[in-house]
Amino acid sequence: MYYAGEEAIGQNPIPDGIEVSENDYRLLLAGMMQGKKVMIVEGAAVLVDPPAPVDPVDLDPVDEPEPTLENALLAYAVDKRWQIEVSGLQFEASEGVFVGIPTTDRAKTLITSAARITADEETIKFKSYDLGYVTVTGAQIRQAELAIAARIQALFAAESDIVDAIMAGTITTKAEIDAALEAV
Repeated sequence: MYYAGEEAIGQNPIPDGIEVSENDYRLLLAGMMQGKKVMIVEGAAVLVDPPAPVDPVDLDPVDEPEPTLENALLAYAVDKRWQIEVSGLQFEASEGVFVGIPTTDRAKTLITSAARITADEETIKFKSYDLGYVTVTGAQIRQAELAIAARIQALFAAESDIVDAIMAGTITTKAEIDAALEAV
């Protein structure tokens, strides 16, 4: 014996289902394997296409800001601060000797790691972006780490002030944002 019910078929009775022939059972099974659904319509089992998929619900909705001058300036300020943050830094490795150090996220991680594992007087090779490999001490690499951290904090402070000024309407151009960040 074969049975069909709403969205189900089987060889055992189905609640609110009907008995179907072996041939109908096989046809219903083939249809279900192609994605169709079994429905009981006026006492007969029929195959129907499933409902069209609904657009997925955005589980992490982000309200897109209105395209205003204020929002454009806020976005520009964030991006400009980031570009300056990762553009590198001139660090005084020893008196009068400046070394260009990279400040990408990867470079900051490597510098922090080197600062943690190198004793003050121990020397390591450090790859600067302008002088190639240079020899620095653990104390110098920690000074570089602190210089990077201080610069990042200064950039965040400047960005915070810029955001306040944009919201207050006292910064209204990209040039004013550039000038405020370049002063850091």
